[in-house]
Amino acid sequence: MNFTIIWRNSFKGQTMNPIHALCKRYGPPFLKRKIWDREFSSGKWGTGDLADCHSAIIPVLEKYARGGNILDLGCGWGKTGLVLDPSTYSEYLGVDISDVAVDRGNELCSLHGRGERTGWLEAT
Repeated sequence: MNFTIIWRNSFKGQTMNPIHALCKRYGPPFLKRKIWDREFSSGKWGTGDLADCHSAIIPVLEKYARGGNILDLGCGWGKTGLVLDPSTYSEYLGVDISDVAVDRGNELCSLHGRGERTGWLEAT
């Protein structure tokens, strides 16, 4: 008798294969990058629509950034850097393992006129 083991992700209510989850968490960098790229390409983590941003971190950053620099590790396509009031920070740098997410972040940065003090880099 064959059984399929699934794992329910309590944050998103999604079903995930445990092997996929283990590879995503503990796999070699090339495999992690491939998994994250696939997820960002499929739209799993959003499309870049800023209207749906309800992040609890935005008010905290706006209160405490005080014109300083913000380094956002694991930023995805960088919704935080695009939603923040530009007068809040001096520079915003988002870093992510997924080149798909970084490309989308840079594209949105240009689209929203945030190119001077906002940018994204791919982690290697």
